[in-house]
Order: sequence, then structure tokens, then C-alpha cells
Amino acid sequence: MKTVSRKTLAGLLLAGVAPMAIGLTILPPAFAQAPAPVEAPVDALLQLPPFDLSAPDIEAQLAAHQARQAEIEAAITANPANAAALQPAIVEIQIRIQLLQAFVRPLPALDLAAPLAGLEEQLRAHQALLSAYQDAMTTARAGNQAGTTLAAIDARIGEVTNRIAQLEGAITAAAAPAPAPEPAPAPEPVPAPAPEPIPVPAPEPAPAPVPEPVPAPAPEPAPAPTPEPTPEPAPQPAPAPEPTPAPEPVAPTMDATAELNALPDLNLAVGPAEIEAQIVADDARLATALAARTTPGADPALDLLIAELQARITILELFVDPLPAIDLTAPLAGLQIQLEDENIRLADTQDALSEAEAAGRTAVLGALQTRVGEITARIDQLNTAITALAPAQQTPEPVPGGPVPAPEPAPEPAPAPEPAPAPEPVPAPEPAPAPGELMQQPQNDAAAAELDAEIADFVAIVLPEPVEGNDVGAINAQIASLRDLRTQGEALLAEGRVAGRDVTPLAQKIAGIQILITTLEERAATAGGATPTPAAPTPPAIIEQLTAGGNVAEAQQVQTLREQLLQAFITAGVGAILGQQPGVDTTKPPVPGEPAAPVYVPPEGFGIVVGQQGDRIVFLQGDQYVVRGTGTEELDRLLVDANNVTVRDLGNGLTETTIYRNDGSLIVTVTDQYGQIIQRRRIDVNGFEVILIDNTETLLGAPPVPPPRFTEILPPLQLNIPINQYIVDAALVNEAQIVAALSAPPVEAVERAYTLEEILHSSRLRNKVRRVDLTTITFDTGSAAIAPSQFDELIQIGRALETILAANPNTVFLVEGHADAVGSDFSNLILSDRRADTIAIALSQNFNIPPENLVTQGYGEQFLKIPTLAAERQNRRGVIRNITPLLNGGAAG
Repeated sequence: MKTVSRKTLAGLLLAGVAPMAIGLTILPPAFAQAPAPVEAPVDALLQLPPFDLSAPDIEAQLAAHQARQAEIEAAITANPANAAALQPAIVEIQIRIQLLQAFVRPLPALDLAAPLAGLEEQLRAHQALLSAYQDAMTTARAGNQAGTTLAAIDARIGEVTNRIAQLEGAITAAAAPAPAPEPAPAPEPVPAPAPEPIPVPAPEPAPAPVPEPVPAPAPEPAPAPTPEPTPEPAPQPAPAPEPTPAPEPVAPTMDATAELNALPDLNLAVGPAEIEAQIVADDARLATALAARTTPGADPALDLLIAELQARITILELFVDPLPAIDLTAPLAGLQIQLEDENIRLADTQDALSEAEAAGRTAVLGALQTRVGEITARIDQLNTAITALAPAQQTPEPVPGGPVPAPEPAPEPAPAPEPAPAPEPVPAPEPAPAPGELMQQPQNDAAAAELDAEIADFVAIVLPEPVEGNDVGAINAQIASLRDLRTQGEALLAEGRVAGRDVTPLAQKIAGIQILITTLEERAATAGGATPTPAAPTPPAIIEQLTAGGNVAEAQQVQTLREQLLQAFITAGVGAILGQQPGVDTTKPPVPGEPAAPVYVPPEGFGIVVGQQGDRIVFLQGDQYVVRGTGTEELDRLLVDANNVTVRDLGNGLTETTIYRNDGSLIVTVTDQYGQIIQRRRIDVNGFEVILIDNTETLLGAPPVPPPRFTEILPPLQLNIPINQYIVDAALVNEAQIVAALSAPPVEAVERAYTLEEILHSSRLRNKVRRVDLTTITFDTGSAAIAPSQFDELIQIGRALETILAANPNTVFLVEGHADAVGSDFSNLILSDRRADTIAIALSQNFNIPPENLVTQGYGEQFLKIPTLAAERQNRRGVIRNITPLLNGGAAG
């Protein structure tokens, strides 16, 4: 019986969800301890039903495993003392059920004679299938499943890959009419259903509901690339849509010896695309060989060919993706998980190296030895970082992801091929070493003193005065010089964090450099007497989206109320907007059509303003960068369907803003002089009141300060549920599963009612509740607009939120926006915050989800789903959590 070790789970977690950003530790499960004596009935339950993915009775196997799972759970319920003994069987049976479910349905019939739209639909379905089978392979390997199981999944992957190649070839042929050599635009008509299903509740349902103004991304580029033309699919006539996918593989009479001798040499010294091509080719060969094998052992040459192909694929898969960036600025728990993952990667690579040496694969030995050296060097870096944080266990841990994207702290040393045979350069990862058990490396006092001196020297740098006059060349030269200085500081900042130094003064110096750069950039834009182009401020997201959807009158009403609200704040002289002082900023030219901008001055201790864009300000709080709205961008969403707004000074720095909706309901928000929400409630036309946010006890009269570092106050999170139930991928689940995830209680106790500020700025608190990753809604680079082709993907999540709100109208959801690592921290924070707003607006506009039940926050590039510094669409995404239990001290509503 197999169990999923902590090592394996940590590896899966890091590969799929960037745990260094989550700060998550999965502790060894209880069943890793010595099991209690097993009684006879329990012993019988440990005998699991037959399991064979290549057998035809998948449905019967699935039913048998589900029945056995129910029996085991009943036995534990009846006698909890059985839990320890039965837990290994539960883990194994859950893995088996997941794999059986992937195989329970046969592959759909392939119809290569279908019209273009039908071919594209089949292609999308097969791509989803391929992703599902690849996930199944990951699950099987993580669960240490037998080679026969891996072979069956490999065969299915090969079949689906082959079908995808045929479909791509058929699409290329169908999309290329004789006259036009470039048939890229041909598939445009396909996404007809995208904008149609959006039931915009606005007064004027235009024919194209809410078409986001950025249609540029060409939603469906599938036909354009002219994929590798496979030999078979070119002839489209007489496709004969046989439902059986098996005719492709060669009959059982293949010459395995000849196939074995004809295998091309592996080439690891190429890019990921070429390695992926080798994997696809070997997967296809493996599928053919598996189909030709009737009984294992009947043809030794065939068995040898299959084993050789499986070994080749294992080696290739180690190189198909570049090594992920390691985050040396992560908190201790994140460093530990990365260390465990590197240990797993090292063990896998060393196993492959040993196998290659035994098999005489001299062509790949050098690459494998180099990779072993690279991983060993990464492990050394992580151990050094852990040693710096672990001893006292009190050095403030940097906020996950850190503010400055220092290119890659401590660049990885050149490959060192020697350490190949040394399999244990680091502590064994299996038991998840506690901080006190980590390998301790001697501290280099001289190096530490030198680092302290470098930090002190950088902090002492006197920043230059901005150049005089309007010489654009001189201004740009100074900007370039300051950017170089900022880069040096960011590298030093990363090094200082790894060494556990106090980097707050250094971060503040870098913020000062950024402020100077921003000032000079503004001067460069208007130098030489050029008229400042009305700073084309990005229009408020709600106005932009309403206008794009054809709801011009409603957009104008929101704009009118927005101006009325701003003027009311200024007239009343209250600080309902973050840090606002009465008066108008006369240092900047007014923007036509925009109300005069108030002066924003951060309160004492709030942080350093790094820069501002529209209604969003980026602050440096300690050594962490955060983006905050001035208050208007959040109220903008609440102004939809409103007819009036009033502002009232309650005294003691408190301001009450009341929004009057067309349906007779009121949204009442009380803020303090620092812009913090003290309370928000909704009162319907009958006087029924729902309190959504109440931070009265904690925040009333309290100046805003950076929230406590809960990664230091609270112990590492112990996750006792499967990772796919904790982080739910919207693309892989149905509406009911989303409802279940967002209605589930927190995964650990909630100690008290936390404030919205604490929740928004502490990943440790947010990780107490499950999350839904909106992997179906991703953004183009530099854009906060949802492509029209993606609006359909909102239907499932929108209906799920409607279901939850129908049961608990006071539920508050957090909509998070994220960015990839391309670009500056400043721009990524602003962009991600706008993305969160866009998702929230789309949900409120198209579903029965009141905007006051949604709060938004951008996190820039701090929490990458795919750990890479390169452009990555999956990192430009949204996330939704139900934070009501955190606001209410554990209560669901």
C-alpha cells in the first residue's frame, strides 16, 4: 500500500501553485506514525479492489473503489481508533478513483469531415482531455503508482496527442481556401456565443452585451500557426469517423528490435520546444508499442522497447521545463518547501543519471551531470537562506514575493558536473525538517560585515538634484543613471533579505530613487514647452466598462455621481478618501472633463508614496510595497444603478457616505480620517439591514499602520485536505464544486475577527480560507480588460456566487488580481488592482451579485502561479475567496 509523502505533496504544491507565495507547510500526516493494531475487519478493508487502467471494466472498478471508500469512511466513523490504520488506504483509494474517473469515458469519436467550427470544437475538447490525462500522470507519479498504470496513462496521452495532430492538420486544410494564403481570419466567426450569454441587467441591453474594448488579442489563434503538418490528416475526403482511436497504432506484428535500433539519440542540449517534440514522438512510439503488446513477457524485444521508451521519456521530462526561479526572499516555510522540492528534483535527476550510466547513454550524461550541479548549487543557496532565517526564529520574515523583483537573487553558479554521485548534499526531505533540524552552515562573519557596510553605504548615498531646464536629453540621461542605481539597490535588497538584515532603510532609499525617477519622467514628458497631453488618465473601470457595453447613459450617471461625491468630500473638508486634505492640487494642470483632483497626503506612519496613477497609490510600508485606492475607485462600483449620493461628517474623523439605489435600497459606508472602512451595511426598501463589514472595535480611531506580520505571529498552516479542494481550478470543476469550496469553513481555526486591512495585506490570513483560481479568465500583457471570448467563462463562477449569496446575503468575497513578473513592481501592482476591479464589475453587471459584496485587491507579481520571470498568461489571472469567516471571527455569515 502506498502513501503520498509530504515530500511528494510539497513537490506537487510548488509545481502547481507557487507555495513560496502561499507560505504553506503541509505537515506529516498522522498516518506516517506507527499505526495502531489492526483488527480483522479493518484488515479486510485494507485489501483494495482490483485496479487496472488497461482493462475494459473501468466503470465496475470505479464503482467498487467508491463503495470501498464509503465502507472505510463508515468504519472510521464507527470507530475513530481505526483512522490511523485505514488512512493509507484512503489516500491510495482516492488516487485510484481520480485515475479511474479519467478513464471511465472512452475517447469521443473523431470526425475529420466536420466543418471548421466542428473541428475546432473537437480540438478544444481533445486539448482539455490531454490536460486531464497529463494531470492524471502527475497524480499517478506523485502517488508512486505501478509502471502498468503509468504505461496506460502514457498510452492514452499518446492517443490524444495523435488525435490533436490530426485535428490541427484538418483545421489547417479547412481554414485555407485556395485564393487566400493566410487563412488566419477564417475562424473569427466561431466565437459567436461569447458575448451573447451575458445577461446584462443594465437598462439598455445592447446587441453586444459588455464587449470589452480590447478585442485585439484574437481570441482563437489556433488555426494561424499552421501546426506541424502530420502526414495523415491532409486528405480530408472520406474521413470515416470511426469511434475507435486505435487504428493508428501498428498491429501486433511490429518488429520491436528494428524499432529499438531505429530510435534517434536523445538531445537535451536544445530548447523546451524541441524537447517537447521529442517527448511527443516517444509518447507516440510508446502508445504504438503498448498497443502491439498482447501479454507482458510474450515478446522480450517489445518489452525492452517499452522500457527504453519509458526511460527516455522520464529523462526528457526532467528537461522540458527550465528550472523554476527560486525565491530566496520567501519566508522560512516557503524556503523549506522549495528546499524539499529541490531535493526531490535532485533525487529524480540522479536516478536518471544512474540509469543513463548503466544503459550507456553517453550522449545525455553531460547534460544530466550539469543539471545535478545546477540543482546542488540551488540547494546550497536555499540552505544558506534558511540558515540565515532559522536560528532565532524571530527575524521578521519578508512578505512573500517581496516588493522589488530583484532579477534573480544570487544568480545560480555555473553548472558543476562533479557532484553527480553525491546523492545527499542536503538533509533528507522526507520528514519535513523543523527549523531546528535544518542543516546549519557556518556563518561568515566577514561576509556579513561586508554586506552591512554595503547596505549602509547605499543608504547614505545623497540623491542628485534634478537637472535644470527642459533639456530632454539631460533629463533622460539622469533617469537612466537613477535606474541603474535602483537596480543596484534592488540586488542589494534581495541579498540583505536572504541574509536576514534589516532592509527597511534600504527599501526606503530605493523608494526615494523611484520617486525621483517618476518626477523626472513627468518632466521629460512635458519638457520643451510641449503641452501636457491631458494625462489621459485611465477612465474609472466601471465607466469604461459601461461605455464599452453600450450603456452610455448609465456611465454618464456614474460619472456625474462620482464628481458629486468628490466635490462633497472637498466641500465637507472630511477625510473619507485616503489621506485627503481639503483643497485642490494646483500644481498639476486640470484634466478636461475630470473634477479637480484633491491633494493626497499619507497619514503619519502610513508609508512612503512611491507613485500614483489615477485613483491608485503605491506605498512602501516598511519593506513591502502595497497598492491602495484613494477610495473613489472602490465607491465607483457601488454607484451603478444609483440616483443620489450624500456625504455626512459624523465627527471624530468619521465620514458617512450613503448611496441611494434606484430600487430604494441604501448602501451606507462609514470611513475614518485615514480612509479605512469602519462599517458597511445595506438597507433594503423594507428597512431590512445587512451588515457586510464591521471593523468598529478594532479600527475606530486607530491610525493605519502596516498590518502585523502574521507569518511570524501564527504557526505554519497545516493543510489536512487534498490540495485540489483547497485551491480549486475553475477550469476543472463544475458549479457545485465551486459553491462547495467557497461555502466551506476555514481550513484552520480563526482566532478572532480580523479587519479588512489585515486580510487584504496578509497572505497568511487569506490562506485560512480556500480559493478558486479563475484560470479561464486571463489577461493580455499590460491589459486589465476581459476578452469578449472569455465572458462565457464567467457564467459558472457567477452562478456559484449567486447561489451562495441567496443563502447568506452578508457574504463578502475578495476578488484578487495578479500579474506576471514582466514589468516593474509599481506598474504590476496598479495593473493587477485594475484587473481585480474588472472581474468584480463583470460579475456585478452580469449576475445578481451586489457590488458591495465584493472587495478587490491587486497583488502584482507577488504570488505567481507559474514560478517564472518570463511572460506567463496563467500568472495574469484572478482569484476569488470567501473572506466572511475572517471578518466575522470564524462565522460563515
